[in-house]
Amino acid sequence: MAMNRAIIRLGEALGLEVVAEGVESEEQRQFLIAEGSNSCKNR
Repeated sequence: MAMNRAIIRLGEALGLEVVAEGVESEEQRQFLIAEGSNSCKNR
């Protein structure tokens, strides 16, 4: 989870849209949205 947070923060700092791919569960999706991911994609 720490790696995910770091990547999301880096994307935000660079002004990039952060898209999480391979999200397989609702728990993962909720975590990523709460951390600031702009969108999530299923496999």
